[in-house]
Amino acid sequence: MGTGKQITGLPRQTHPNRRSFGEARQCGGTPHPGLAAVTATLPRLMGFANEPEAKVFGALALAETVVAGITDFKHYERGVG
Repeated sequence: MGTGKQITGLPRQTHPNRRSFGEARQCGGTPHPGLAAVTATLPRLMGFANEPEAKVFGALALAETVVAGITDFKHYERGVG
């Protein structure tokens, strides 16, 4: 018995919040700019923007932006692969 089933009382297949891969990829990369923006602003929001560790968040935001930019989100819809 999994933790999700213990919490919700529902088996995994019928969990109302479960999304199939097809439904999950329909967003087409739209959450990625928001995720990158939140990642970049977290050091300021949490009060350590002037610390060296804040540079890691900037690098992560840049990496998220680059990966989202080069990802072909429509690949499976075209039937390739």
